[in-house]
Amino acid sequence: MSLNLLSSVVRNVSRMTPVYTRSLQAFTKPTNRSLWNLVRSSNAVSSKQLLTTFNQHSLSCLCPSCRACGLHTNSQAESELIEFLNEEIAGEKTGKASGVPMTVNDFKIEVKGSEMTLSKKIGEEQVKVVLNVNLSVDTDNPEQESPDAPQTLNSKPPFTVALTKGSRTMQFSCNYVLQQQDQAQEQPSDFFYIDDVTVYEGKLNEETYTVAADILDEYMYDLLMNLLEEKGMSNAFAEKLSEIATEYEHDLYVKLLESMKSFVNTK
Repeated sequence: MSLNLLSSVVRNVSRMTPVYTRSLQAFTKPTNRSLWNLVRSSNAVSSKQLLTTFNQHSLSCLCPSCRACGLHTNSQAESELIEFLNEEIAGEKTGKASGVPMTVNDFKIEVKGSEMTLSKKIGEEQVKVVLNVNLSVDTDNPEQESPDAPQTLNSKPPFTVALTKGSRTMQFSCNYVLQQQDQAQEQPSDFFYIDDVTVYEGKLNEETYTVAADILDEYMYDLLMNLLEEKGMSNAFAEKLSEIATEYEHDLYVKLLESMKSFVNTK
């Protein structure tokens, strides 16, 4: 081989080597970065999954004695609440009465949620009493001598009495007389009283005029009380109505405890 030809071959190989090296480096470095990123991403995912698994395990732990980080406080409270509810429900059901009657003094009784409706007809006139036992329980035991003595809880909800003839209605808003400590020896003359009265056509609305009973003439007020008594809403019936409302409110209270227990016990 001539010297010129050998020199030419050497120069060509020399020119090709940097190109090959650069191409290899250009291929290798991105590949290495990609592998490193893949390892880093995998580690990050694994760490995140491990943390999630740890948190789920910690939060699901029901150990009542653990106070390391406060994660078990709710579980402890739930366990104690469920234990109390079990005892409370059992105690409330002990000696429980038979329930709300279907009728009383010719009034038909219907219940829906916390609302109770009593209705009857006198000829062509309809008499309807409506009450709601929500927030109606009153501590009523003025004769108790010791503050540690058991208290009597009675439901004395506000109620309306509607007398309807055709499309016209005379409606009374009434309330129970709440007996106070200083009234223990002297019983009130009435078990309930009239708050206000109105007369309307069709349906009652906000534009219907209503008058407060305390501004009525006293004799007129007595006549209205006599009218209610004649329609069946006497003091004795009002007292019986309070007993029925107390029983119904107690039923709803027990159901609330059971619903509360079911809610807290749900995981």
